[in-house]
Amino acid sequence: MVLETAAATVSSNGYAWNRMEGNGDPLWEVWGTYEHHLVRSGAGWKVDGFIFRAMHERGNSWVKTTPGQ
Repeated sequence: MVLETAAATVSSNGYAWNRMEGNGDPLWEVWGTYEHHLVRSGAGWKVDGFIFRAMHERGNSWVKTTPGQ
């Protein structure tokens, strides 16, 4: 974590397990890291943005690229 007077950057790990029937293997998984940016106001801390960086994925890419219904 990097803390400044009115802003902070926090890192975390992420994992997503996605399942969608309809085109072969219904699973797609992804592992990666998040970088969250926060700002401080009179009401407290608020997340104002984040980035996900995928490090590894496996499974059916159709599940990844097909919009849900």
